[in-house]
Amino acid sequence: MSRKLWLSTVTVAIALLAVFAAGAAAKSAKVGATGGTLTVDTSTDVDYTDPALDYLSTGWEIEYSTCLKLMNYPDANGAKGSQLIPEAAAGFPKVSSAGKVYDFTVNAGFTKFSNGQAVTAANFKAAFDRDADPKMQSPAVPFFSDIVGSDKSPVSGVKVKGNHLVITLTKASPDFLARMAMPFFCAIPTTSRMTRTACSRRRRRARTTSPIVSRTSRSRSRRTRSTRASGRTT
Repeated sequence: MSRKLWLSTVTVAIALLAVFAAGAAAKSAKVGATGGTLTVDTSTDVDYTDPALDYLSTGWEIEYSTCLKLMNYPDANGAKGSQLIPEAAAGFPKVSSAGKVYDFTVNAGFTKFSNGQAVTAANFKAAFDRDADPKMQSPAVPFFSDIVGSDKSPVSGVKVKGNHLVITLTKASPDFLARMAMPFFCAIPTTSRMTRTACSRRRRRARTTSPIVSRTSRSRSRRTRSTRASGRTT
């Protein structure tokens, strides 16, 4: 066999392999499994899985993967992964009053709570009100102390107007949007009113079970992601 014919044969074979590999990859991408249970072994326990109480890196890893927040960070490497993007918010908020009023349009139609209820602006206000409840003794308090009326629940500086969540600060805060990506402020059911004492008793019975967990399984693309948030009270 001449060298020229041999090279031609090898080239054709490589091209065919590339075609078959691409076809297999495309087929596997379409067939991707959904649902199921993910079991993770860790060397230590989490402190809580209640977003109002959890303040440990291991717990936050879970909540960054499961909680639905107004703003979040994309699942991306490098600098792109540190750039805030809207999640439950339809876009970046409208800022007025010299940086003291943030108006978020909540558009979470791509997800629901596990009981089938829609996620609305009221579910985010519920998180602030619950964090501010002195019975919770939430570590979130220092991170929203610049919101008007944050010293008591309900927080007067957080208002729901239709699908808008309007937050008024005591002064302009350049880092406010970054704080809104913290799990403390993820959507919870509006009926969630469990005290810290009750949560502690529950934790002793089942250390990794939370009275409320906003859960999502998402692709970060605003147009293609399929998300599910759940707030369980059992």
